[in-house]
Amino acid sequence: MPLLEIPSWLRALLAFIAGWTDVATFIALDHLMAAHITGNLVLVAADLVDGVSLSEILRLAAIPMFFVTIMLVTLVHDRLLSGRPRGTRFRRLLIVEALLLAGLSGLALARELSPVLAGNSITVILGLLAVMAMAVQNATHQLFPGFGAATTVMTGNIARLMVEFSRSLVPPIAPQTQYTEHHRDRITLATISGFVLGCLISAWLTTRLGLAMLLAPALVLLLVASLIRLHNQNRD
Repeated sequence: MPLLEIPSWLRALLAFIAGWTDVATFIALDHLMAAHITGNLVLVAADLVDGVSLSEILRLAAIPMFFVTIMLVTLVHDRLLSGRPRGTRFRRLLIVEALLLAGLSGLALARELSPVLAGNSITVILGLLAVMAMAVQNATHQLFPGFGAATTVMTGNIARLMVEFSRSLVPPIAPQTQYTEHHRDRITLATISGFVLGCLISAWLTTRLGLAMLLAPALVLLLVASLIRLHNQNRD
């Protein structure tokens, strides 16, 4: 079965959105990391020794929500979207992610405008919406073989880039191909750059305008989902 080919620009864009979302929730939602669950596990373990606060409740709730969302996305992909072209399935998931981010930004704006919505329960809902959106993006990495470099966690991408850089300076004795096929080094650099750019822009905008600015990446996702023509669409 042909693999789904993800253009490098789209992978960089998804990384940009993940970086934006992760920094936005970290700044505005008590250090919640929406894009990757590992950071929340570490922070919960480190903070629980000081007692349970809203931050710990939010991160604890994020962990099962992340798992449940991945499972739901898998069921939707395998059952409701079964038989549809891979490109169509991928775009549908992008739309779901965009709608979750748009709903989050709308609720965040409503919270800013209405004191009635300023309670802890709304904060938890905002965090869970962000986690659900990023869980959808994480799920795409697993549901579409050949996705390439991850767009939500940069540790592996940076390690791969450093391996390639090291081998460019000192070539290995025996031929090595597992890291260079499909120009993955260039793809990885674009993905890392997109993530870092998303982090920087989000840090600047979130500190000034709050979580409502997540509407911007949501609109970008909707635009991409409506216009994109994946490279191998004709083979679906």
